[in-house]
Amino acid sequence: MHGHRLVGNRTRWLRFRTVKCGSWHRDNVVLLGDAAHTAHYSIGSGTKLAMEDAIALDVAIREARDLPSAFADYEARRRPAVLHLQEIAHRSQLWWESFPERMHLPVAQLMLAYMTRAGKVDLARFVQNAPALGRRGLADYAGIAATAVPDSDVTEWVLDRPLTHDGITHPRRAADRDLRFAATTTVVDVDLESARGPAADAFVASLPATQTLWLTGSADRAALLVRLDLAERLCRSTDSLVVVEGAHRDVGDLAAGLASGRTHLVAVTREVPV
Repeated sequence: MHGHRLVGNRTRWLRFRTVKCGSWHRDNVVLLGDAAHTAHYSIGSGTKLAMEDAIALDVAIREARDLPSAFADYEARRRPAVLHLQEIAHRSQLWWESFPERMHLPVAQLMLAYMTRAGKVDLARFVQNAPALGRRGLADYAGIAATAVPDSDVTEWVLDRPLTHDGITHPRRAADRDLRFAATTTVVDVDLESARGPAADAFVASLPATQTLWLTGSADRAALLVRLDLAERLCRSTDSLVVVEGAHRDVGDLAAGLASGRTHLVAVTREVPV
């Protein structure tokens, strides 16, 4: 800051272990919080999860006829919410573990990428909550002055920005469907649980050298977020134009992927991607 060198400390990034217990109870013993499930500390929800478990357990015990029924009901109530948050935490963990790959981004655009990294905060909400920073990040994405960024309808505005890639100018970041069927396009069905790890590494290594990589797959939102994370890897490691296909209901996620540099283009479909 102001020409002074940064001073480091002894902070170390530890390898995080995610706990997912097959059962949260046995006999008269019941688990809650980190004993039953962990979520990466970058989302700051460990204490919250434990307290919500305790509340749900208390309610289940008061309403059930016996402890086995209470424990089963407690787990049935809490497991879906916990699994959802663990998905969010996993994406946040992968973002932080691959943080050096984003050091080229301007600070405001990096903050935009950070806030939308896990799919918990969408683009419109970020810009609404932090308008000055959000507009600066969108300006960096579009290569224009912050004053030229609109105050509303930022999702559609992001999709309408032009892109020049490898000497070819695309009038919008929402890809023309004709591009999907071009001879120079390879359509890839992505079926991965995560964009990082051995399975994802093998998948990336198997992809052909092609002018355009069009990533499609399940219409499930979690699957779309994996495709966006995978696209970010491909944008860094290949010369291909990368397109991510997703359903219209998730257009906010697609716009956030564009604005944070996770993909070159997106394809917004009204139907289920195939």
